[in-house]
Amino acid sequence: MTHEQTLIDATTRTIQIALEAQPGEADTRLRDEIQRLCADGRRVGARPEELIVLFKKVWTSLPQRHGQPRDGGNSALDRVITMCIEEYYRGDSRR
Repeated sequence: MTHEQTLIDATTRTIQIALEAQPGEADTRLRDEIQRLCADGRRVGARPEELIVLFKKVWTSLPQRHGQPRDGGNSALDRVITMCIEEYYRGDSRR
């Protein structure tokens, strides 16, 4: 499996958790998945903006996203991206 495919798979899992959970319900699971994704991203040298582009690319390709209300879906994506950026830089300071 390529580094890119590993990041795509992790991104897909993260977004699926965000879409399937009720607000506040999966924060721990979601945060754990984002921590893994960011660690993988740092390990392969992916910059945070590359992860954001990947999130948006995967987001638009997921069939279950199409059933989401426009505003609700975008707020879920915004939340995941914000959490990812925070975790990427938090993890970067732990090194």
